[in-house]
Amino acid sequence: FMLDSPVESTNIGIELRDGVFRPKEGRGKYPVADVSWYGAMFFCHERNLMEGYPQAVDITKWTCDFDAAGYRLPTDAEWELAAAWTDQREYAFGPDPGEYRPMNTQLNADGFEDELAPSGWFSPQGDTHDGMCDMSGNLYEWTWEWMEYYHPEWEKETLVNPVGPEKGWNKVVRGGSAYGCFRAARTGDRASVPITRMTGDIGFRSIRKVSK
Repeated sequence: FMLDSPVESTNIGIELRDGVFRPKEGRGKYPVADVSWYGAMFFCHERNLMEGYPQAVDITKWTCDFDAAGYRLPTDAEWELAAAWTDQREYAFGPDPGEYRPMNTQLNADGFEDELAPSGWFSPQGDTHDGMCDMSGNLYEWTWEWMEYYHPEWEKETLVNPVGPEKGWNKVVRGGSAYGCFRAARTGDRASVPITRMTGDIGFRSIRKVSK
């Protein structure tokens, strides 16, 4: 990630104070932006160490162990299932109601114009079926996946937990952002982003496997 410099202010909301990374004043409830895919993966790796979960991220090869119970980035398919649920909803919170939509995007009467909202600001109206907030709007979220466009023949196949191609140029980000049109926040929309990009409209969401 990229901290503020003497000549440039970032949107990450974190500063190094007294030798410890801390939220900036008043930014503790905001999502983290200005972080690359590598930074998001590294966070998952370190969180596993701090919380004692089996390691799911290898930061020497930048790979994931999808069978491990530790934190990692979601696959593209996992992200879409979490947002669209089984009813294939248009937005994470459901169908498009028009006018006011409970999410933070442009061209939407949400009270935030070109700025981030605190995490969960639109809860519970903007939550997914399973109660997750901000999967539509606020920040794009990195996924594990290399970008690959859908193949027509896939319509006739049943794909179970696909993880996408083994290599590529760009990673998939999902969910739209405060700085983009509301249509980009639909559950089926995907954007292709260079793996090292650090911008104020991209953050991430970590997940981990739990046993039932």
